Amino acid sequence: MQLKNSPSIVFLMETKAKDDYVKNLKSKLQLENVHIVPRHNTGGGLALFWKNEINISILNSSPLHIDAMIIGFYENPVTANRENSWALLKHLSLKLNLPWLCMGDFNEIDFREALDCCGFQDLGFMGAPYTWCNNQFDRIITWIILDRGVATSS
Repeated sequence: MQLKNSPSIVFLMETKAKDDYVKNLKSKLQLENVHIVPRHNTGGGLALFWKNEINISILNSSPLHIDAMIIGFYENPVTANRENSWALLKHLSLKLNLPWLCMGDFNEIDFREALDCCGFQDLGFMGAPYTWCNNQFDRIITWIILDRGVATSS
């Protein structure tokens, strides 16, 4: 398979896949390295892929994040547990004295407080104007932006 645009770094969330399947994606994505956070039962799962010329060291990870100075963040899908996600994001921001980037699926409007606390700014994106739809075509359709890339300004 030849990729039209060959990314240097790819972060996947909610892989819902077994580790062997995720490992096999390395060659399909034409990336040499992968760090996997295994799925839990049939849900969740994170993977960070990168090329050899990108110097990445994995600092730590959990079912909600991979910390590699580029943090892939997966907000807890259980609404009652989301404040734990924001607490984790705030904790990670206190550890860093460098500019940082956080990409992820931010399902909560209240995440703005955590982003402000961390000093993040939304990077914007190109493509479709929305990243999620409730698919309720026989009722009120909701279109919103969930997937975001945010970074500190310095």
